[in-house]
Amino acid sequence: MEYTKLQLVRDRNFGDLFDLSIAFIKENFALYTKTILSCLLPFLVVGGFLSLFMISDIIYLISLEDNPENFDINAFEPTKFFIGFGVIAITFFVAYIFIMTVSAKYVQMYVHENNIHQFSVGEILSAAKGEIPWVLGYILFLFVAMMVGVFSIALLFGLIGSVINGAFLVIPGIILFIVFMYALYALMLIIPLKMEQPELGIFEAIRECFRLIKNNWWKCFGMILVFNIVAGIVSYVFYIPMYAIIYSFHLFDAGSIAYYLGAIGIGVLYALAIASTFYVYLVISIVFYSLYDKLSNQSILEQIETIGTNYDEADGLESI
Repeated sequence: MEYTKLQLVRDRNFGDLFDLSIAFIKENFALYTKTILSCLLPFLVVGGFLSLFMISDIIYLISLEDNPENFDINAFEPTKFFIGFGVIAITFFVAYIFIMTVSAKYVQMYVHENNIHQFSVGEILSAAKGEIPWVLGYILFLFVAMMVGVFSIALLFGLIGSVINGAFLVIPGIILFIVFMYALYALMLIIPLKMEQPELGIFEAIRECFRLIKNNWWKCFGMILVFNIVAGIVSYVFYIPMYAIIYSFHLFDAGSIAYYLGAIGIGVLYALAIASTFYVYLVISIVFYSLYDKLSNQSILEQIETIGTNYDEADGLESI
């Protein structure tokens, strides 16, 4: 049976773009899921181990939910808990960087290659690994810049609010929130954009993101919001058994096989719940390619036909 590839590079209205995204996820569900799980495997192992490391403190804190006055510092190991929590936070941050990169590279390969299903999981991951350093740098830069901006504005509002009636800050606050949301959704497109135009510097890429989303913010916002809601609902397939294990942990004898399996299961189920939301990153790239022709007078399809896409031969991929 002849393979027919979905046409991602075409401007569409919200309804058509939604249908395209669903069709893309259905077609690529098996290969993309295998790719993501292969990428996540080290993080699942780390998450399971750290859950085992922290489980006694987690269960103790949960037991205090109804009786916080019973807290006993001698029964809690704060140093171990906060070190473990910090390592988990860093682990999942790095996992997100990997998944965002792999997702954007997956869609890029789908657009440029005749049939992405001819590639193995290892080849897709190899194509993505060279992008991870700059993605990490970009995300850290944008995160720090946005946090500095948010805290600076909050400090400014606090100082002004101490001088005038705080009610006068409501409208400026709403305006700034709208500006922040506009910028946030524009910058979500920066990873697939930079993959298509690697020559761009970070400030050029930011400017192009705002050009890209001009007059299309509501479509982008609607797509990402809808798929985030769907992903959030799906994630409860894993959250429900995870919380069931947590709240029944008092039935397990400390040090028993059930105790350790339960601890590992909590970490793995949590990681899988987070992983179930990663299909949103596919949607972000699909939205990007539906808008991409705005950035150039030459259609991306014409570029593909004339110059193709070259992947690093050292990573085992051939150019088309």
